[in-house]
Amino acid sequence: MPTSRHRKKHAHHHYHPRANSHASNSGVQATARHPKKKSAVTIMIVFLAVIGVGVAFLAGGTNSTLLLGGALVGAIAGYFIGHGMDKMVAKNAK
Repeated sequence: MPTSRHRKKHAHHHYHPRANSHASNSGVQATARHPKKKSAVTIMIVFLAVIGVGVAFLAGGTNSTLLLGGALVGAIAGYFIGHGMDKMVAKNAK
């Protein structure tokens, strides 16, 4: 018989922050080592801003207004694309 996904887990599956109590005894503060969540938003903003500058350079040469506009349009597009990627990953992680 299949088990329910919503069933409560056993007690040993939970994270206990005091598991590294020996570090607090030596004067060093024990910190939980969680991997830092990497966001696709910042990566896509930078990547598409660089692509936008490249496209603007090819289209208008060294005109600084076009280069700045290309970077701005690329950064805005990168924000929305990265945000959508983060939502899709969070949806599939459940």
